[in-house]
Amino acid sequence: MVDWVRFWDKLRKKVGQIAQLYNYFRGYIEKPEAVNKNTLQEFATSATQSSVKDRSLQNMLDLFHSTVVPTPETSSKSLFPYLHSLTSKAGQHLCTMNQSPHQLVYNLYNIIALTEIKGYAMLQFSYMMLRIYEQGNFSVESTAAKEKFEQQATEKMNSIKLVLPSMSREFMKCDPPQHKQGETYLEITKLLQGYIENEVDMNDRMTCKSSCSAYTFAESKSCYKDLFCAKQPKCNGRIFDCQFFHADAWVCMAGDGDARRYDWVEYEDGTL
Repeated sequence: MVDWVRFWDKLRKKVGQIAQLYNYFRGYIEKPEAVNKNTLQEFATSATQSSVKDRSLQNMLDLFHSTVVPTPETSSKSLFPYLHSLTSKAGQHLCTMNQSPHQLVYNLYNIIALTEIKGYAMLQFSYMMLRIYEQGNFSVESTAAKEKFEQQATEKMNSIKLVLPSMSREFMKCDPPQHKQGETYLEITKLLQGYIENEVDMNDRMTCKSSCSAYTFAESKSCYKDLFCAKQPKCNGRIFDCQFFHADAWVCMAGDGDARRYDWVEYEDGTL
């Protein structure tokens, strides 16, 4: 993974360089009234004829391409096959991607292709501006840039087509080393729960003369003389599936009232 970190930092740096130039370029296009001739000419000149070799736009695109699809003469890894080999191995590194290996490679290719198109658009714009400002013809350079763009774009596409069909579409979401409530999981409590209620509190007449068949669907209506009902939180929902126990009971209320109501219930006939 150390090799991949270095590889990714190198690729991200190349994308960032072209993106920074594109931000200037987009500003010129979106607000042409705020840009004068000298600014555009300087941009076009620096993009095509920089005195520093690595700062010319065509050279940036060439270095960017060689990072993604290196030439046979170099010992560098090709991006997409390298990613394929990394994601084919099981391990914790698959848990942090937040997408499947197939999605990762496809989305990365889109970023790379868009970066390449941005660079090519700026390059052709620069040649056009230099012709308009009578700094030269640049037809040969423009045609050469077009041919190189087509060649490099095709090589990148062929590279991803070799690996994308076999990339896994499975998305892995792994458990953390230690779970923490509210962060790595949510606990649902009291959605369905057992509930002890005296009959007198489940009818408006406050009587104890019916059987469970009268309470297949019921609600807590009152709290007679603040007896057992006052010692537990009231059920604010509906009560289903009545079960009748004709016996006294001892109820141990749960210490953690947020998770459960009772720790145990023991009836006088020994039922626990």
